[in-house]
Amino acid sequence: MAREHDRIPVAMGGKLRTPHGRQDVTLSDLSVTGCRINAVYMTLTVGQRIVLRPEGLEGLNAIVSWTSGPSAGIKFDQPLAPYVLDFLVQAHPDESRPITVEAGDKPGDPSA
Repeated sequence: MAREHDRIPVAMGGKLRTPHGRQDVTLSDLSVTGCRINAVYMTLTVGQRIVLRPEGLEGLNAIVSWTSGPSAGIKFDQPLAPYVLDFLVQAHPDESRPITVEAGDKPGDPSA
């Protein structure tokens, strides 16, 4: 199943809130529609409703799409604005996983 939006590597913190408690989490693989989180001390289940507050943003209502150990896929109820995604990607790059550019594409090239 193809993703609707590409995921972009980021390395940022956030806060997770569920009916069962709160926890600090790390966010990665961000897109306008969701992200991957690592929630080490809390077990999440598919279909669970959560509130995720990435660093620098208000809380985002979301649902758990998948889980694997401490990792979970999160789908936001409302997509992020593209300029918010761009800001977060610039502010929290994942230096261990650089963004790759296809041959012929130039970063920032509007014709690409």
